[in-house]
Amino acid sequence: MEDWRRVDVDQYDPEKQFIADDLELPNYSAQDLEPKIQQIRQYIGSNDLVNALKSCVQDPPYGSTDIVKKGYLLTVLDVLNTAKQSEVKELLSQLSIDEVDVLVKFIYVLMTTEEGQKSGGALLGWFDKAITVVGEGPIVRYMSDPYRM
Repeated sequence: MEDWRRVDVDQYDPEKQFIADDLELPNYSAQDLEPKIQQIRQYIGSNDLVNALKSCVQDPPYGSTDIVKKGYLLTVLDVLNTAKQSEVKELLSQLSIDEVDVLVKFIYVLMTTEEGQKSGGALLGWFDKAITVVGEGPIVRYMSDPYRM
């Protein structure tokens, strides 16, 4: 390098180097999610919470409207409120790390809703057990994930 004063430092600006991914998210309607929500409610009714959780975290409606997302989140909240706190650790141990990551996303978003704040103790219990079972990875992945609810 002959003259370091002539280096264009702006070329190293991270904001100029970042090219955002074009995230093509499926846009589910309420009618598209209704069979899935009914299936989750059937799992809740039969006390099959593992399958209810697995159904909740499969194909979340990331690209849908806020109304559709809220309806889906309320279904997830029903599943989380149905489980006893003594069962939570066992339920989480039956999920994969990717499924726990999605569940942690739901918990974060539910904490911001009025309904979620009413059952904040249960959500914090789920969050605590999730971090105990799989470590702090879901927090980091939530903070850096472009797919948001």
